[in-house]
Amino acid sequence: MSQRKSQAILNMEAAEQQYLNEKKAYDKALTDANLKLISSQHKHNKSLKHTDKALDNAREELHKPVSTIGDAELYWDHVEYRGQSMALEEGMTAEVHASGNVYVTTETRGKVGVSVLGAAVGGVVAGKIGAVAGGKKNKVETKNSVHDKRNLFITLQTSHNSMSIQCDPDHEDEARKFADHVIRSSSNMDEVKQDNDNEIAKLEKELDAIENDTDDIEQARQNVQYYENNKGAMQKAYSVYQQAMSYVPQPQLQAYQKSGSRRKTLKVIFVILMVLMFLYIVFIL
Repeated sequence: MSQRKSQAILNMEAAEQQYLNEKKAYDKALTDANLKLISSQHKHNKSLKHTDKALDNAREELHKPVSTIGDAELYWDHVEYRGQSMALEEGMTAEVHASGNVYVTTETRGKVGVSVLGAAVGGVVAGKIGAVAGGKKNKVETKNSVHDKRNLFITLQTSHNSMSIQCDPDHEDEARKFADHVIRSSSNMDEVKQDNDNEIAKLEKELDAIENDTDDIEQARQNVQYYENNKGAMQKAYSVYQQAMSYVPQPQLQAYQKSGSRRKTLKVIFVILMVLMFLYIVFIL
């Protein structure tokens, strides 16, 4: 093929470029439509998951303890303690009882030992008897023991039931707070239940609305289908390109394609060399 391109080759190249432009525009439009569909589905699923989790939490809210101390757990309508359960009742009482004290006892023990120097002096004074008496040395051991006899109880009383909760004597403040929580809970059980029911109903309504709100997803899906079913401009450009190629004499077309293949090979080799040079500079130098 001569260095100067024929008009047929120029027409083919122009048609090919037009086809590539149309294909690029089509591919971008289809990709954007698919990304929009994925984004809409992700946003919808995220909203569903968030609301569904909030609904689960609301449904579990009344099954979680409001307050605890030791082995005792206060729920919105009852108290559990070591296998016992006591229903709360408006007007019930909760009292904290503290008794006993902490005291120390001292135990003293005496031991008799023998002193060598004392025995020698005693022997000079009074012979063998003096030696024994003079050699005696008293040892006294003292041991202090701390006794904690304190007791701390919370007594709950309703019109027909009672419960006694034993607490750590060092946690009297916590015991009084627990007792206060019991009284407060017994006074607003109906309000807590009603608020929880309202929250569950609201979240169920929100979840149902989100499940049915799929307009954005449907619109995005229709856009994808539109581009998948409408390739007219790209297909028309491809037909023009094929027709322009058919007007090029075979010898010219073969020479052109062979030259194009060589150019592509050289480009690939050039890119590989550039990558290798970059790696050499980064990791070797």
